[in-house]
Amino acid sequence: MALIRIENTVNENNEMLRRLVNKNTGNYGDMDLEDLVPVPIQDDLEWEEFQTRLKNTDFSKKLVHFLAALGGNKIGDTVRKICRRLALNNQWSNFSLKGKNKKKSLQAEVLHKVIIKACTRVHKNAKESEVDEAISDFLRHAPHQPGGTRYKKPTQTASTTVPDPATAQAGEYQAATESD
Repeated sequence: MALIRIENTVNENNEMLRRLVNKNTGNYGDMDLEDLVPVPIQDDLEWEEFQTRLKNTDFSKKLVHFLAALGGNKIGDTVRKICRRLALNNQWSNFSLKGKNKKKSLQAEVLHKVIIKACTRVHKNAKESEVDEAISDFLRHAPHQPGGTRYKKPTQTASTTVPDPATAQAGEYQAATESD
């Protein structure tokens, strides 16, 4: 009698696990993130096409699911991974969170909600304001990153080279013989 109760409990637990797994994974089959966003967005035309595709709720849900799969230890890490995967720094350089300094507003774009949803899926206790702060930080630094509109290649400074010991000793020997 007790064995039958245990088997029933195990079967019920397995059924609950199956439902939870199906709920969290969705029915996306073998799709991969590369199918949704093959390469990071590089120009304004690609950006507009992508925004149009995001208006399709099915595509938007799939994108949220796969962007959340990128993960991250902190909200800032997650936002950076998502943004770097979606577009290049030259594209992000055109945006600020609220559209200040002659830039476009990311909050006005459909993509903003997708990023928020993906981050809150990864970080369950995250507030929208915390995600917005991380997005704002990313957008603030994007122009100064490689590929950004204000990026400057590091200048090569005169490096302090350590002389080769073999040559240094030979030079010292030569200087000593000349002074004698």
